Amino acid sequence: WLMDDQNGLSLDSGGSGPSYLAFRRASCRTFSCPAGTTWTATRRQNASAATATVTAASCCRCAAPNEVSIRSKEPDLECMRCPAGRAPQDDRCDACASGFAQAGAVRCEDCPPGEVPLLPSRTDCRACAPGHYSDGDMCRSCSFPLLVLDNTCVWWHLVLIIGLLALSSGIIFLLHHMAKRHRRKRTETRQEEVRLNDPAHVEQAKPSRLPCVYTI
Repeated sequence: WLMDDQNGLSLDSGGSGPSYLAFRRASCRTFSCPAGTTWTATRRQNASAATATVTAASCCRCAAPNEVSIRSKEPDLECMRCPAGRAPQDDRCDACASGFAQAGAVRCEDCPPGEVPLLPSRTDCRACAPGHYSDGDMCRSCSFPLLVLDNTCVWWHLVLIIGLLALSSGIIFLLHHMAKRHRRKRTETRQEEVRLNDPAHVEQAKPSRLPCVYTI
């Protein structure tokens, strides 16, 4: 008799007749997966016709998250890592729809800020040129007077620049006004010194002497 593995092994003596040995029916639950693979709870639905029976390819899967089975090796199960630009998806290596993937990657990943994927291979990333920021798969220009900051085209620095210019202009005007007042005051002081040292002015400044009148 062939018994399901759920029923286990059993012997049926058939009463007074001969005994019959029952064998456990082969199933994925009793299959020993090869090294580097692990048992899968459900038989692969996308297995080829060669894996319709209980085999390593139909009952097991690759244990490493960055490996997939080699279909040409079925019904045996051999694993491989996906090449650059591809990542494991449903036990196959699918090309990255966005981002990039290096060889043996677990999944496709986005490029760091300021970088975009190498197209069409998506095997790595490249940096955008100065004055550009990354937007998906493209590097976009940040035209003057805008500025690239944290991979974003910003404008608020214009307000800061205008404020600094206004403050600088005010300081320069104040310094110029103070210097002008200082020069005018120094000029007035020098003119006063010249006037005081003028001989005509000195003569006029001498006290007048009245003649003495003696009375007898």
